[in-house]
Amino acid sequence: MNIPSLKAGTVIIGIVMFLVSCGDGTPSSSTDNTQNPKDSTQNPTDSTQNPKDSLNLLTNSSFEDCNNQRDFSGWKSMEYFTDSLGNKRPPLVQDAPSGGGKWCIELSSGGIPQKLSYAESIISVQAGTNIYKVSAWMKTKVGRGSISLRHFKNSILLHDKFIIDSTYKWKQISFMDTLIVTQIDSFRIHISERQTGRQHCWSWFDNVKVEKVN
Repeated sequence: MNIPSLKAGTVIIGIVMFLVSCGDGTPSSSTDNTQNPKDSTQNPTDSTQNPKDSLNLLTNSSFEDCNNQRDFSGWKSMEYFTDSLGNKRPPLVQDAPSGGGKWCIELSSGGIPQKLSYAESIISVQAGTNIYKVSAWMKTKVGRGSISLRHFKNSILLHDKFIIDSTYKWKQISFMDTLIVTQIDSFRIHISERQTGRQHCWSWFDNVKVEKVN
């Protein structure tokens, strides 16, 4: 049986065509990553992945994921919305300050019986003496919104520094606090609607941050 011989030029052309059609997996993967719209480095509206937020101790500061879908992970709250089927869902609404993505948290108070609502997130703080900046964007309707940094030791509240404000437009509020921390201490960031009385009141929060200054 005669086997036809292949010229060297034919073999080289065949290899080149194979490489062009299949491609090298490594360069293709790199190209796809740089062009993927879900890549956090290419999405300036995603505040949770923004490099500028690298000092933020909160893992979920804007209540949404990298696809701008509502996300309540890392938080707990005494307030939930109830849908038409009776299912509870986190109190997140589509509203946000400039650069805050799409979602924020809505807290309310007032009514009969009296209702106060809050949400909080546990954060890890470095042992030693350090200065921290606590900030958030907020707005209110009738009510008074508050953000606080709570310091616990053996589940006992030692220190609670907070700021209260009211504003009908989105506004950034902040304060500084010096913490002396040991290994057994724990910390929570606490946001709430603090207005009391029978009248219904609302506060909205977004881009909540706790940042180590020094």
